[in-house]
Amino acid sequence: MRLLDTQSHEVREFGDGDVPFYAILSHRWDAVEVSLQDLRGGDAGQMAAYSKIRNSCSLAASHGFQHLWIDTCCIDKTSSAELSESLNSMYRWYRESMVCYAYLGDVPSDSLERRTGVAGRAFGQSAWFTRGWTLQELIAPPTIVFLDQAWQEIGAKSSLLPTLSRITGIPSAFLQGDDLDKASIAERMSWASGRKTTRPEDMAYCLMGLFGVNMPMLYGEGQHAFIRLQEEIIKISDDHSIFAWKEDGDNGGILATSPAAFSDSGNIIPLEASSARGTLDGAITLNNKGIHLKLRLARKQELQHDAVLPCRVRDDPEKLVVLHFRAIPPGAECFERIGHWLVTRRYTRDYLDSKCPEITVCVGRGRQKHPCQWPILRATQLGRGEMVRFLLDRGADHDVVDDFGQTPLALAGKMGYEGIVCMLLEDGADPNAEDDCGRTPLLWAAGNGHTAVAKLLLEKEANPNATMRDSLSVQWLALASGDRNPARTPLARAKVGGHDAMVVLLREWGAWKV
Repeated sequence: MRLLDTQSHEVREFGDGDVPFYAILSHRWDAVEVSLQDLRGGDAGQMAAYSKIRNSCSLAASHGFQHLWIDTCCIDKTSSAELSESLNSMYRWYRESMVCYAYLGDVPSDSLERRTGVAGRAFGQSAWFTRGWTLQELIAPPTIVFLDQAWQEIGAKSSLLPTLSRITGIPSAFLQGDDLDKASIAERMSWASGRKTTRPEDMAYCLMGLFGVNMPMLYGEGQHAFIRLQEEIIKISDDHSIFAWKEDGDNGGILATSPAAFSDSGNIIPLEASSARGTLDGAITLNNKGIHLKLRLARKQELQHDAVLPCRVRDDPEKLVVLHFRAIPPGAECFERIGHWLVTRRYTRDYLDSKCPEITVCVGRGRQKHPCQWPILRATQLGRGEMVRFLLDRGADHDVVDDFGQTPLALAGKMGYEGIVCMLLEDGADPNAEDDCGRTPLLWAAGNGHTAVAKLLLEKEANPNATMRDSLSVQWLALASGDRNPARTPLARAKVGGHDAMVVLLREWGAWKV
């Protein structure tokens, strides 16, 4: 571990058994910070950012500390191995510090905090409370002294507990050092749900200490880092609240792609094993196919399974958490998660009495959805007709599909891009191609009132009575892909949307099904 000498500002190295008492700094990084190489090069004193080192060292020295740790200059960030080791050790370093100075450089020295000694509006609005890394820097240290931009003390963590709890949503007990395992995984994730990091990977790496896990740093993996974090958590915990998250769209997997998905999950806790007459056998495991676990089946309809998680709402023991799964492909042993979880009392008594049958599911880990992977899909979505023409002339597949089974023609019909619809039809695109919910381009055009597009499709023999498949799982998938119109036929969708001209057109072409 490297530490700064608070008198000489020199960097010194200590072995694990020789680390002296030290203070530690928590702060938001500015655009330019003093690095280890800057300090060793001898030119750091000329840098504007050096004032942060000078002031923090001076403060620590005035409190009797000879050594101080600062992340900007006590880690050799040119060494990937050292960086990985440091990030895995950081929670422990903050926890073992004698005092943490939290420098809030955006809190003015003439604010209410300085004038009255009360943590007021400027304190609560500091960006320090919005950053990913500062979450562990708030929770881990036993003692924190908050400082304003003039390095004057605002207050200590112990005296600001109610304010800090209100700002962050973290119960005071955990800010005081209570065992974090007493908080469910969903609750701990919710603490990070509104925080940001500069690099997407860091949103996972900054949470390792809160869950007691370690993993290598792989910058460049993006949000997959958060998938890896959850996999590591699963290896040491059977807390099913890790699956109680909500995201816009469907990633198909049982794991979330960001802590933001847990913003509504802070009150979800595991169900006590003694609550149910029969407990589920078998741990949560993972392999190359996905996450394997046993759940109790609440309902089955066609290919959909509604299964109850062994989790409940903290203040309402009768409300249990239900997830939705769909078999892929039909009859297979693998499933994908569809839609959001919900809390309900509907299945509580049957669950607690073990009348809900057990099912074993294998669900993919999760991934970010990119509905337009292929260039022609992306060009169509953006309405770039010249790009679509360019790609078609060079062999692009006009019937390629996105993650929801939608073709370029379906996307163009949805958006009302008449010129692109003409190009695709002339190139031989199928006017009756169905997506994963059974929607055709005409269904999209009718629902959105694009009469000119609908006429082009009908002239190419689009079926005016095409019917969207009807099942609860299909409806979940429909919502995930942006379909807010529940009607199942072109005529019904046109009527629901109030598109009178579309209704007339469809009637003229033989539409009758509603």
